[in-house]
Amino acid sequence: MRKKIDILLIDPPWYRFFGQQSSLKPLGLCSLAAILEQNGFNALVYKTDGRPGEEFLEAVNTTRKYRNYLKRMDDFNDSVWRDVEKNILDHPASIIGIGMVTAKYRSAVNLAKLIRKNNPKVKIIAGGSHPTLCPEEVLKTKLFDVVVKGEGERTIVDVMNAFNKEKSFSEIAGISYWDKGKIKHNPDRELINDLDSLPVPANHLLINQQTMLPDDFSYLMASRGCPYHCIFCAAYKIWTRRVRFRKPENIIEEIKQIKRKYNPVYFHFQDDSFTLDRKFVFKFCQLIKNEKLKIRWVCETRADLIDEEIAKKIKKAGCFKVVLGAESGNEEILRKIKKHVTSDQIRKAVAVCKKNHIETSLFFMIGFPWETEKEIMDTVNFMEELDPQYAVFSVATPYPETELYRECQKQGLLTKEPDWGKFFHQSPEMFLTNKMSAKQTKKLIEMVEEKFCRHNKKKHRLKLLNPFRMFREVKRIYRQPKEVLSKVKYILSK
Repeated sequence: MRKKIDILLIDPPWYRFFGQQSSLKPLGLCSLAAILEQNGFNALVYKTDGRPGEEFLEAVNTTRKYRNYLKRMDDFNDSVWRDVEKNILDHPASIIGIGMVTAKYRSAVNLAKLIRKNNPKVKIIAGGSHPTLCPEEVLKTKLFDVVVKGEGERTIVDVMNAFNKEKSFSEIAGISYWDKGKIKHNPDRELINDLDSLPVPANHLLINQQTMLPDDFSYLMASRGCPYHCIFCAAYKIWTRRVRFRKPENIIEEIKQIKRKYNPVYFHFQDDSFTLDRKFVFKFCQLIKNEKLKIRWVCETRADLIDEEIAKKIKKAGCFKVVLGAESGNEEILRKIKKHVTSDQIRKAVAVCKKNHIETSLFFMIGFPWETEKEIMDTVNFMEELDPQYAVFSVATPYPETELYRECQKQGLLTKEPDWGKFFHQSPEMFLTNKMSAKQTKKLIEMVEEKFCRHNKKKHRLKLLNPFRMFREVKRIYRQPKEVLSKVKYILSK
């Protein structure tokens, strides 16, 4: 058994209950671990969803395994929970932090139960978007001692110091907690103005690095915050609508560190709108050129933030793919969800990317409470017209504190105590509407899934015909031959 650590930060299992794996490192937890290490604490991060050799599955397969997912999630004899329990016991900690989004809330609660079973006195901290939005609900489970709300780096250090010195939490901004049998909510903490003052995320503190691929370490963020008002997004509750950027020089240094240690095939920026600040983008691209960095990277942004000049700049700097939220092919739907882009702007953005040989991955969403079958078909037809390299299909999900959530409440589509385990973008139970029957919505979801799946398979097959792309794909996942074979088998299937 290893030496006891101060805090183990855990990203709860979710994908594995579907038979999938997640390549995404828990960026937020790695950032918390870095600042804890900087302040003298012995911290580790446990990504529970990573395991070599899992089956390659797409959204269509995910929904087919939905019922199995619900069953496995609550079965503590399941192989996933047994594996998670073993890893936690192998890394005993005085305090455990669990980060969660809404989709993982049910898993996080079960994880806390498992931890309490083995160590009833351990202190458990909850953090992430869902506890930030619903701190009272999380604490009422009686499984968590403290909720860290919003941006957590400064807060987690104060909480750890309070635990260690057995001091009151009353002066710590940004938390909710149990105090003498009552839940108390402290004032929110001010945002960190200087993001460059934070240490880079501590990839080296991940306990299961041997199960991860080089590209799993390539995710990073250049900014925090989003100024837009999409009705399905609650990011403003975490970061606010004020956008803070890191200095390009700071980001370049992080890229160099990751490249030296892990040598990923590409880097992926997870910012809500990477190209929001043109001056930042141009300086970043110029620094890549000055440093003679030979890197390939992906960024996520909006259709109205891509034009010819930006496309040329980022392409020369190594950007090979742009991820855009197209959402709908119907103008009225785009207006209602407050996307504030038009279908013509989306067409132009995709055309500019294709002209500059930049791949596009596009997100689409169906199932808004007022949406008709005809409007859904507008979205399917729009996807086929745009012909992206990859098309991601989602069902509109009313996450807490979003305008969409309030609209669903207004229409009587939500229960007083929702089962958050069913709230995710490929859930067959998320098409919430009074306009269609459950049978109609199920049929629509299956039809849309089939069309998106067929499109993506076609694009994957074209990649197989390109020897350079095929070489990159094999190089990217060479440490997981079972996944390679499974993916190829899926692509070639009908």
